[in-house]
Amino acid sequence: MKPVPTRKGPVNARSFEDIARFIFVRDEPVPSDVIVIPGTLYNAYALCRRAAELYHGGFAPVLCATGRFSQQFSTFALQTEEIFRRHPDCEEKRGPVDPAACETEADFIRRILVTLGVPKDRVLVEDRSFNTFENALNAKELLLEDGIDPRSMLLCPKPFHARRALMTFQSAFPEAVVRVCPGDILRLTQENWLESEAGYRNVLDELEKCGAYFNYPGMYEKAFSPLSGGTLGQKAPLP
Repeated sequence: MKPVPTRKGPVNARSFEDIARFIFVRDEPVPSDVIVIPGTLYNAYALCRRAAELYHGGFAPVLCATGRFSQQFSTFALQTEEIFRRHPDCEEKRGPVDPAACETEADFIRRILVTLGVPKDRVLVEDRSFNTFENALNAKELLLEDGIDPRSMLLCPKPFHARRALMTFQSAFPEAVVRVCPGDILRLTQENWLESEAGYRNVLDELEKCGAYFNYPGMYEKAFSPLSGGTLGQKAPLP
C-alpha cells in the first residue's frame, strides 16, 4: 500500500493564496496629483512614513490626511484609550506626536507628517469622516474645494486594508488612476497573515467588508458607470 502523502501548509492553501493576492494590493508609485492617507490611529506612523517617503521622492505635491475617529467611539480620546488598552506597546503611544493633543485621526496624521519633514501647508486635512467611504467622499470634496481635481492618486492604507481602500477611492474618483502604496506593517503581511489567528481574522474580515461595502442597493449599476455627484449610495455603517 502506498503511503498517504503528508499535507504541507493549510488545507485551503490555494484559496488562501488567492485571497492574499486580492487583499494585499501593492503598486509601484508614479508621479501623481495627490497622496491620500485613509483615516487611522493604530499604525498611523507606518502609513505616514510611506506617504512622507513618496512626498520627499517627488511623487506628489500635496497630501490629504483623512478621518475624524472610528464611528464606534464618540471622541478621538476614547478611541485612543481603547487602542492603547489593546496595544500597550504600539508606536502611536510612544511616538513623538501626543494623540492627547489631537482631536481627530486626520490631525494626528498631519502632525506625524510634519515630524517627518512634510511642510504643514502641503497637508490638507479632512476631519469629518467616520469610515472609509466617507474618507473617500469627503477627501474628494475637500480636494475640489482646494482646486484639485486629481487624475492620479497614490493611496497609503494599511496593507490588509489595501483592496477595500482601492475599491472605495476608485469609486469616489472614477476619472483618476488610483495606485496603492501601503505602509509597511511587518506584523501583518501577505506572507505572514496565516501565522496567527489575529492575522487570519483581520484578512477575512476585510474580504467580507469588500463584499459588504459594494452590496448596497444601486451599487451594481454604479460599478459599471462613472459616479455622478460624488456619491456612493447609502452611507456605509462600517468602520
